[in-house]
Amino acid sequence: MPTLRNFVLFQLTAWLLGFGIVVAYLAQRINNLPYVVAFTLVAFLSYAATIYGYVYGLYPRLYRRLSRPAFAGLVLAFLVGVGALRLWLEAYVVRPLFPSAHRGFLNGDRGHLGYVVVTICFAFGFGLLALAAMRSAQLQQQKEELEHRQLRAEMDLLKAQVQPHFLFNTLNNIYYEAYREAPRTAALVEQLAALMRYFVDLSRQERVPLSAEVDFLRNYLALERIRFRHELRVELRVDAAGELPVPPMLLIPLVENLFKHGFDKRAERNEAALHLWTQDGCLHFEAVNPLPPAPLAPAGGGFGLPNLRERLRLLYGARYALSAHPAHGQFTARLTIPL
Repeated sequence: MPTLRNFVLFQLTAWLLGFGIVVAYLAQRINNLPYVVAFTLVAFLSYAATIYGYVYGLYPRLYRRLSRPAFAGLVLAFLVGVGALRLWLEAYVVRPLFPSAHRGFLNGDRGHLGYVVVTICFAFGFGLLALAAMRSAQLQQQKEELEHRQLRAEMDLLKAQVQPHFLFNTLNNIYYEAYREAPRTAALVEQLAALMRYFVDLSRQERVPLSAEVDFLRNYLALERIRFRHELRVELRVDAAGELPVPPMLLIPLVENLFKHGFDKRAERNEAALHLWTQDGCLHFEAVNPLPPAPLAPAGGGFGLPNLRERLRLLYGARYALSAHPAHGQFTARLTIPL
């Protein structure tokens, strides 16, 4: 992608080249070079105002905020205003400076008015093409950025995979050995194997069934429970179809945040409620827990939620909602994504 400096230099060169061509053409018809330069300068200023006023002003600020008819009327009024300002500058600024200049061209008659209208419309059309080219370049840059991030994530995942088949086979052997002597330990090994298999096999896919994501959360909660000496109650309620396709690993950052900031291992009891449901074409996830007496970790010290926001932005743009805040003695985290 071109740098901003190169982009500005390219535009400046194009304007100067166009200005020189028009001056050279008119100078052959009008034997008054200062007069030609002045009128051409006013004309090119009107072209620049038309193009940049639309590309950097009207379109990004008002296109999505106004209805289509209102925006079209505003653009028309803008073009009329630019044309009127150009005619005023020609009549009351430039022409008085050259009273004896050639009067058969650019003299304010109906033909000249048509010339102004046509050239400003042409400049507006060029602005539309420039805007389309800029948006295409931005989309291409976003696509390349997403592909680069995805490739980097896959490379990081590959680096983290140390002989996964060996690891799974070893876990299976430990499971069978433990099953005879300690069934509870065997169950934990089985849940750990399920977690790691999800990391290796499913987390790199674009979409996974919601049921797989829920099973991953249940296994994670079961393994976290063994780290607590006292009672830990986490209720996970699911009111959504298991076959719904969702991006993997979207819910776990909120649950990890719960264990990092919401639970105190020294407390005699910790509890939380997790709820997953669908409504209005969206998937909603909510995690609620009572606030501990004192903060367990520095606020904003982790990377889970910032990374989650960045991933949601790449996946959905602005079509998601994520909030995490304390209120009324509870900490509530909510996530909403379109289905």
